[in-house]
Amino acid sequence: EREKMGGGVSMPTVPLSKNLTDFLEEEYKTKTGEGLDDATLAEILQVSMPAIIIFNQIDCDHSGKVSMRELYRLLRALPRNKPIPPEGGWPNGEAPKFVPPEEMIKIFDTDGDGEISVTEFVDNLAKLPGLQRAIETNTGPDGKIRTYVSLEERMANLSAEAEPLEAKAAAGEELGEADKATLEDLRSKIAKIKASVGSAGLSVFRQLDADKSGKIDRAELMALLKALPAARAQKGLDGWVAELDVDGDGVIDEDEWVAQLGRLPALAALIESGIDPTTGKLKNLPPVEALPEETAPAET
Repeated sequence: EREKMGGGVSMPTVPLSKNLTDFLEEEYKTKTGEGLDDATLAEILQVSMPAIIIFNQIDCDHSGKVSMRELYRLLRALPRNKPIPPEGGWPNGEAPKFVPPEEMIKIFDTDGDGEISVTEFVDNLAKLPGLQRAIETNTGPDGKIRTYVSLEERMANLSAEAEPLEAKAAAGEELGEADKATLEDLRSKIAKIKASVGSAGLSVFRQLDADKSGKIDRAELMALLKALPAARAQKGLDGWVAELDVDGDGVIDEDEWVAQLGRLPALAALIESGIDPTTGKLKNLPPVEALPEETAPAET
């Protein structure tokens, strides 16, 4: 059963950070206290979801706020060309003028605290029609900006780039000066990102995804639990699948993995304790084995 915001309103079936789900729960309490019923709140949530998904994507440190730096990362991810007019043309018949990033954050940041909350983002995005249209025309079927690279993905890419050099260093091979400088630079970049989002992200996900399907299935998750007996003792396979699989399709995708680990600090800590700091991958991960039929979910 899907998690509830409260009452009869379900949480979205897209993975959201813990800060965002906590916000939605608090928002439900606030709005019901103001007299809104569940049907009205469900409708408001549906209308707001496109902007909430984008906010969740660009809040790359999962703090629940978008900083000036995170806003710049969004702008760099969007194409530089002029946005395509919406159907029916621009309001007032005029294309929106260029708005500098410093002015954008002032439009979003209505309480003046220097950061953008999800409410400020949802309520004020329409005041920046050029930005809104650029986002809309560069959004994929999952509701996220196609060209935006998360910190977790950035760290996974850097780790993959560093892996052959780390292997050489671990084997005692002499690295040339250029390779030494490259490796030190990569290590520095990885360490900065790791300090922000931890190390149990996409590098581990892609290691667990043995068949490279882009999903972690039950057998692949069981390999993780065999490597981490303490996690297996806490919940078992079915329990962890239920915790990690937001949309209930029986497998865990990258977004679910990243979002849910933020909500499961004990599991994230166990995973991080088993990671080799030089490779960013789990140590002692056993091969994936087919599960006995009795561990498969019962058919309904």
